[in-house]
Amino acid sequence: MASAPGVETRESEVEKKKAEAELRPKVLLVSPLPPPEGGVATWTQRFLGSDVAENVTLHHLNTALASHDDLSASLMARAARALTALFRFAWGCVRIRPKVVHLTTHGFASYYRDMLYVFVAKAIGAKVILNIRFGDLDRFLAGVPAIASPVVKASLRACWCLVPITRAAAEVAVQTGNPRVEVIPNCVDIRDDMKRTTPNGEGLRVLYIGWVIPAKGIAELVEAVGRVDGATLTIIGPAIQRLSGGDGRWVERVIAELRVGEQVNLAGRVEPEETRSAYRTHDVLALASYREGFSNVVIEAMEAGIPVVATGVGANTEILRDGTDGFIVEVRDVDQLADRLQWLRDHPVEREKMGRNARQRVKELYSVEKVSTMWVDLYARAVAKETVAGG
Repeated sequence: MASAPGVETRESEVEKKKAEAELRPKVLLVSPLPPPEGGVATWTQRFLGSDVAENVTLHHLNTALASHDDLSASLMARAARALTALFRFAWGCVRIRPKVVHLTTHGFASYYRDMLYVFVAKAIGAKVILNIRFGDLDRFLAGVPAIASPVVKASLRACWCLVPITRAAAEVAVQTGNPRVEVIPNCVDIRDDMKRTTPNGEGLRVLYIGWVIPAKGIAELVEAVGRVDGATLTIIGPAIQRLSGGDGRWVERVIAELRVGEQVNLAGRVEPEETRSAYRTHDVLALASYREGFSNVVIEAMEAGIPVVATGVGANTEILRDGTDGFIVEVRDVDQLADRLQWLRDHPVEREKMGRNARQRVKELYSVEKVSTMWVDLYARAVAKETVAGG
């Protein structure tokens, strides 16, 4: 007995969708999601929310901490959490059988856990794409204990492809002996132009967003802002006591010692949407960090149409064109930082032009759609028939 035409059509559509799904790369993405916000977690959220990600069969394993407070957990607690995560990963690999494992690694200590993920993924025949999310890969490799060095190097060579987020890190990655190294940057969702508020008078509204820890150069930034007449500084972000020498109130003391309390507002941790809105009510983002990878806040500020003054660390010199989208300054150079902020205060027309340049650059290079397409293309090449024989 022949099937009804409608039934045949539905069955053929199901078979077609099934066939299309089989052709899409099956990928297991191992990365954190917010909370806490920022860094890799924010990138993950943006990538998973992109339309381009629909071109792959994507499974996600969330490796996030519960909160910033978990940074203060005991060594035993963190080891137990890492072991649990490893078992979850191994079970996910067995259950899903991905063709590609996209593994993000975002810190020195975490790589010793992540390299175990590499070997587990290889054991099931998956190709590992290791996304190296920290900028100073050279410092990490130099600091690996001699007893662990052969295993670390073997894990890096075992990956199908190494994907740092900066060109400088890529130059180091090539030296590991892995034949495939590609750079894929962070990304930002491009929003419709939103009206920015104009400053009252001739002041300069400076914004900092990130962890409130000494390594972010906040003491230098506070001092620099204090030297610019009419400048104010808003500091948004959580104070991480464990990364501040156990001193949770160090920044308040810096502000008091410099007598700039009227110029500085400590806003603390705020919601992500409120953070994105803050760019629209400020004139410049300043980031005086000693070290960085690829800072989300830099491209977020540029997307919002404000210039950025940042130290020449991590990807900052790759993102920013000095004098065009903002300024690059030397680490710990308070004089230079204050000078650049002063110039931005005194040249509001040029400052606005810099902001427009910054937004255009982000739209061209760092949109979610563009960066997600780069990832999907890499997945496709990993599973393409011509690469299977070569591993």
